[in-house]
Amino acid sequence: MGEVRVFELPLEAWVSGFVLITLLMLILYIIALVKIGRLRRRLNAFLNGSNVTGLEAVIGNLHAKTDKLESFSRNTEIAIKEIQKKTAAMKGNVAVIRYNAFAERGSDLSFSVAIIDDDSNGVVISSIHSRDESFVYGKPVNNGSSSYTLTPEEKDAIQLAIQKKN
Repeated sequence: MGEVRVFELPLEAWVSGFVLITLLMLILYIIALVKIGRLRRRLNAFLNGSNVTGLEAVIGNLHAKTDKLESFSRNTEIAIKEIQKKTAAMKGNVAVIRYNAFAERGSDLSFSVAIIDDDSNGVVISSIHSRDESFVYGKPVNNGSSSYTLTPEEKDAIQLAIQKKN
């Protein structure tokens, strides 16, 4: 048989090799520690003092908060729709027409005021002023007209109030 030769190196070469490998492992260990520190800081920033320790707990907590926000949003939407209904029914469209009821004397002391809602329902109030006396009339308004005879000024006031709602 032949002679088997073992790979032979001087002891210094073996020691140098082990030292080199040890230094390489130490460098890799330090890099791993730095990366773990960064990850820990990012996790703490993500948890943001929420007193939960696991990612599953964080996700569960976020899910519960999302459910609360969705419920709040639905309730807010319902409240807004109710407010819109109420404000549409309010008599918030107002127009005033001033005029001289008696052309031969006086000035524009007579007036008609239309107060209606978004459905053109409400009231028109007229005041006829003369030198000796004044008269006030109130007439209901339904869908922009009245069951009572309207003067041209009252019709104009109603039309102006209807234009304001648009």
